Amino acid sequence: MRADGGAVVARGGAGALWLRSRDAWSEAGLEDEAAVEEGWRATAVAVREGRRAYVLVTPADEGLEEQGSRIEEVEWSKEREDETVWLFVLIGLGFAIFLYWRYQMRQLVTNMNKKIA
Repeated sequence: MRADGGAVVARGGAGALWLRSRDAWSEAGLEDEAAVEEGWRATAVAVREGRRAYVLVTPADEGLEEQGSRIEEVEWSKEREDETVWLFVLIGLGFAIFLYWRYQMRQLVTNMNKKIA
């Protein structure tokens, strides 16, 4: 279980699912999904710090068995979208502050020219 009330489930061989319910789990909706590499399958999931999900990945093909199992952190595309929005908000705020500063400097130069003349 995640801290936001969602559940992370290993989906057989394909990857992991992030499920969320709004009615005490009588119904659940798919929030996002993450896939694993071809030839590998997700067998177990663990959630750490209430947010980060880790998948135990084991080889599905005979050719990969000598590599053994490994643990991978799941990256949800939906959470990356939220990070991108904050980046644009910060860039916009910085640009607004720059324009305000530029306007103030122009006013300062205009007032200084009036006093000299």
